[in-house]
Amino acid sequence: MVNTLEDKLNKQGTSWENLPWHKKTFHPNRISAYSVPLVAAGVSLVVGTEYDVVGISLYASGSLLDLVDGYLSRKWDMQTVEGSKLDPAVDKARFLITGGTIIASKFAEADYLSPVIIPILANVAYDFKSQKQRWKATNAKFKDVINETYNAVIHPERCSVDLEKNTSLPANYFGKVKTWTQAIAAGFCIGDSILQMSQEFQTYADWTYATAFITSAILGAIGTKKRNGKIKSYTSSKN
Repeated sequence: MVNTLEDKLNKQGTSWENLPWHKKTFHPNRISAYSVPLVAAGVSLVVGTEYDVVGISLYASGSLLDLVDGYLSRKWDMQTVEGSKLDPAVDKARFLITGGTIIASKFAEADYLSPVIIPILANVAYDFKSQKQRWKATNAKFKDVINETYNAVIHPERCSVDLEKNTSLPANYFGKVKTWTQAIAAGFCIGDSILQMSQEFQTYADWTYATAFITSAILGAIGTKKRNGKIKSYTSSKN
């Protein structure tokens, strides 16, 4: 019986150890994980140093990895249950880092009434609710989440093969559009310091970012509601 990725490879006549180095080093789960330090380093460079261009490049690279992991998991036939939960969790971690930095920057500038603050907090709230929903659907406790995350990144071969798509709870269309809306708006918001805009134009830009963040929060709310309906439907079919 095939339970883990290692079992699947063994059934195919190979093993995790015998895979090409690039499939192990750049396993989709690990690519997801790599994106977090890339984004964190990029944001830190933009905000705290003069290496703005390098920082934006790192931020963009980390964000674009979100496109690569899913593609490779399908191409290499390495979809796992843990990976399907790790990927959206990583998306949320990246935004938490970026959104938190934006809010901290606004507070440092004494811009406590910036229009981006509340929409960013709304996004964080919906992101937390969405991820909690995934964990709750699989009855995962805190210890389980830690173990799943550890195995997903450090030991992908131990992860469960994704056989039932409904149980993996992948990001739906609304969630994917929300993630990219967040990433693009946050990237411009972080990087606008390079442009040295006038106060009037900065206010206009902040309202533009706020509109984008409001849109992503709405998309997140719709996606979460639709996923909740999917969970209830799946649970009913299993009972």
